[in-house]
Amino acid sequence: MCFLKTLISEYFRLLGIESACGMGVLPVNGLVSPGEIANEFLNIRSEGPASGFVDKAAVQYGGKLSRIKPCRVIHFKMDAAALKAVAVRKGATVTAYILSLVFAAGKKATDELEGDFNIQVPVNMRKFYPSETLRNFSMYCGIRIPLAEISEPDALIPEIMRQLTEKASCQAMNEMVKATNRIVNAIRFIPLFLKAPVVKLVYGFIGDRGFSNTLSNLGVVSLPPEIAGRIDSMDFVLGAAITNRTSCAMVTFGNTATLSVSKNTADPCNRHTILRRSCSLHENYARQYQKRIEKDVPYHLNGSPKRSGAGNCAVQSFR
Repeated sequence: MCFLKTLISEYFRLLGIESACGMGVLPVNGLVSPGEIANEFLNIRSEGPASGFVDKAAVQYGGKLSRIKPCRVIHFKMDAAALKAVAVRKGATVTAYILSLVFAAGKKATDELEGDFNIQVPVNMRKFYPSETLRNFSMYCGIRIPLAEISEPDALIPEIMRQLTEKASCQAMNEMVKATNRIVNAIRFIPLFLKAPVVKLVYGFIGDRGFSNTLSNLGVVSLPPEIAGRIDSMDFVLGAAITNRTSCAMVTFGNTATLSVSKNTADPCNRHTILRRSCSLHENYARQYQKRIEKDVPYHLNGSPKRSGAGNCAVQSFR
């Protein structure tokens, strides 16, 4: 995020709007400190076992994989204060509440009757080990619920909260880091022309087939006041997966929380279900949305339909 913040600051500087460094904005001409390029994974010493990678295959969403990935990106923009208030009222974090909606939507988007849905949730290791590194320093956990047990979102929240507490703990992440370091060390001395097929084989066992979807919540993003007032909202789009039909990412700026859904299939079922649930935050417009769902019209949660890319449900299609 520091890179994106610095890029935004530099963009405004070129437009004549200066802002101070800080709040994640780095000096573009400054010297790089050793801490900013450190591989913090090597500094974690786990006393426990190495685990967390291998898992059984998860149920995938329905729909034919598109030739172009992603074939569609949808942005759901929600009132951040209202979203947090709903989550608190239900005894959940915002991440857990959105996960409950994604699980409920996923069940509507598959024809499978058995198996588990498993949603990948990235975990920022900096909350356990404070660091200034600009390199990747995150792991992930999987929130897994049997398809037969998925019903209304509210009923899923206690189990989701339990699994997040257990699987995203420092101990669980340390065990996964240990397993990661072992894999990296195992292939370190393999010649490059052999490394690609070996890594591909390993990814076949631990890749996205073990997950049904991904939800990455970057949390609240802040910027220097000189430029913050000139930005309405931010969105964050995950790269396309190989097997998963959908990937979700969320970021909050100001009072706007944006949930971005990258789709690798043109099947609209998952999107419609999430949007219908999102409209429950604004019950006055749920009925109006229902009239537009069959026409595939992007919907503005404040109560009016908008053109693609302009409303609170912005739809981008790729051909």
